Amino acid sequence: MFKGVRNEYKIIGICYSNITSEDVSNIVTSVCNTAIAEGYKIMLISSFTDLYYDNSDTRGEAAVFNLVNPEMLDALVILPEAIKSDKLVDRLIAYAKSFDLPTVVIDRDFKDSACILFDYTSTFEKIVRHVIEDHGCKRVNFIAGIKDNEFSENRVDCYKRVLAENGIPFEEERMGYGNFWEVPTIDVMDAFMASKLPFPEAIICSNDSMAIAACKYLSQRGYKVPDDVIVTGFDGIELERYFSPRLTTGVVDFSAIGNIAMQLIQKQKNHEECPHITQIPYSMRISQSCNCEKPDPESAVNKIQELYDRVINAESHETFMFSYLSKTTECSSLKEIGDVMSAYGDYNEWFCLNTDLLSDKKEENRFHNVFTENMNAFLIRREHINYINTDGVIFPTKELLPDLESILERENIILFSPLHFRDEVLGYAAAGMGMNSPTFANRRRYISHTNQVLENFINRQKLERVNAELADLHVHDPMTGLYNRRGFYKYVKNISAEENSGNKVWLFSVDMDYLKYINDTFGHTEGDTAIKTMANALIYACCGKEICARFGGDEFAVAGIGGDNYPEEYMGRVRAYLDDFNASSGKPYKVGMSCGWAMVTGTLANGIDEFIRTADARMYEDKRRRKSVRGQKPD
Repeated sequence: MFKGVRNEYKIIGICYSNITSEDVSNIVTSVCNTAIAEGYKIMLISSFTDLYYDNSDTRGEAAVFNLVNPEMLDALVILPEAIKSDKLVDRLIAYAKSFDLPTVVIDRDFKDSACILFDYTSTFEKIVRHVIEDHGCKRVNFIAGIKDNEFSENRVDCYKRVLAENGIPFEEERMGYGNFWEVPTIDVMDAFMASKLPFPEAIICSNDSMAIAACKYLSQRGYKVPDDVIVTGFDGIELERYFSPRLTTGVVDFSAIGNIAMQLIQKQKNHEECPHITQIPYSMRISQSCNCEKPDPESAVNKIQELYDRVINAESHETFMFSYLSKTTECSSLKEIGDVMSAYGDYNEWFCLNTDLLSDKKEENRFHNVFTENMNAFLIRREHINYINTDGVIFPTKELLPDLESILERENIILFSPLHFRDEVLGYAAAGMGMNSPTFANRRRYISHTNQVLENFINRQKLERVNAELADLHVHDPMTGLYNRRGFYKYVKNISAEENSGNKVWLFSVDMDYLKYINDTFGHTEGDTAIKTMANALIYACCGKEICARFGGDEFAVAGIGGDNYPEEYMGRVRAYLDDFNASSGKPYKVGMSCGWAMVTGTLANGIDEFIRTADARMYEDKRRRKSVRGQKPD
């Protein structure tokens, strides 16, 4: 139970995938409606695709299930057939069990959980018997699902058993596996047509998708259903509503699912004995494809209009999303992206991003299906109020959303969706949903486009950083951080003496003493230390208006602004820094330098080479003078 400052809320979490699937939507709707009627709030945690294949995209999608927080929930409902990852489902069940959280699994048998299963077999047998016994068909072909699949093979056994009971021999060529979808079904139909057996009186299919594919195949070859051949399906999918002829098929009472799920949850909460398996029967719906009902022209027209409206809506939203993508290409910040999103989002929604999203470091967590410890809610959209964060609202990830209590006061259902680009986890999105719309027809498209928007933005940021780093390397010395010769020449032109202040522009040529001796005697690592010390001394002596550069090796240059005493004062500070280093470093060598300078006349925009040559000449004079005093040869 979630305990807020003002109220307490009972919350049920529902984990599933394939958010746009009709069967999944029907199951989720049933549980939501029943739970809300009993005073619960709902958190839908869903990926858009199933997780059957282990690849970079499904790993990114799977990250959303890390949002399951048993400490916040009163029960957990899981749809394994939608998720299609037994490993993930086992983990979710074990996680819930460790918190003694009531758990219900729908449409699969998992140990350590109360399970709701659909009784496919008895109703499928009724359809087979209806075709063979009621219609008297003897030549009956069968399109099964996936070979060796439990659901599929149960229907194969049923088909063979009913044939045998009615004295009809099983003929191998009258059966094929359509894998529950259209393309393999066409291959099976090709095999039927190529067979030398008499043309079938009926074709029984293991699901509606294959039945519809078989009907279209027959129509294209001049056969009429049901006049020439009966075709039946199973599972009552949404597409069947718009198909003519309507299929004789099997359908489930989805409204019963929510009631049973809540009963099982309540038993677990009360620590009552709870059945491991509860079955929900399908029912046979006799319709037009077996000639038991006649087509209704008015109904067909209405369904065509409904389907047309849905197609127009989808096309309109696709155009809307193209505009969304186009607008975001002009954005240079997350705030600008949020401004665009606030105009194109459809719901009360929150976009929460990993706090390391724009980090210049490649955080490993972003590529291992997890979120950062805290999240950045950079966009909060509530009804007509948009809150777009420049810095973001940072909140603990385990709290799911900022100010969750206020959200639960207004919303009965919150849908959490993954934000990712392949296996790089970006964050998650949440949307408040009306009671009659637990899935959104356009939500997947919108989130998919947003993933692309965010990834493009991240890549642009990375590219800008790389370009900035390359530009920096172009003008900076990588060892010392000072400008290199190119950078010095580029920026020294911006220095100009302050008017009416008596200041002048000075150029210094600085050369380290004995770098070759240090490298040869103590190694290049110590030589590098000496070079960096020289650079630090030049920076230390600056008053804020200097440009310091390393031209290469032991050669340095400085440009600065000051009065007549400025050169002696600046170099005095440099030598003081070096004296302190030599006294305290414990190094077996001393870092020293020779220096010369020149006052600039005119403007640097007209060239500085002449002044540098003058400074160089005076630097060499200084080097010779200092070495002759010590009786040494100049470098």
